[in-house]
Amino acid sequence: MSENFRFVLVDDVSVNNLLVGRIIQKLLPGASVSQFTDGGQAFEFLKDMDDADREHGKPLVVLLDIYMPTMDGWAFLDSWQELSEVKKRGVQLWILSSSISPADRERARSSSLIAGYLSKPFTAESINTIVQHLGAQVA
Repeated sequence: MSENFRFVLVDDVSVNNLLVGRIIQKLLPGASVSQFTDGGQAFEFLKDMDDADREHGKPLVVLLDIYMPTMDGWAFLDSWQELSEVKKRGVQLWILSSSISPADRERARSSSLIAGYLSKPFTAESINTIVQHLGAQVA
């Protein structure tokens, strides 16, 4: 079951990506995890992904930090909104941030592009929240 999950981690702090990736691999051993420290590179990776790479029934979860240099999470979302529905199909965007700002939470909550808002640190409970949102279960 866990091989059905794909994650793209977008955080400018590489150690955060490493830790989140390890948690994902521990709880979902067959999941694939791609890591980016630059929002622009992650966006290009997802934009250029072949439709064939977007396997049906295999959700792609993007964990996106809000505050990053170059392309931050909000700019990523603005660019994401401009993509065709075909490119966005099967992709769930989640905010993963240390921000405690109520304005950030409200902005994320009001966006139809965002599946959910998770606070750092990323934990087993965070994985359970994502998996339950997808209608699956962690083994």
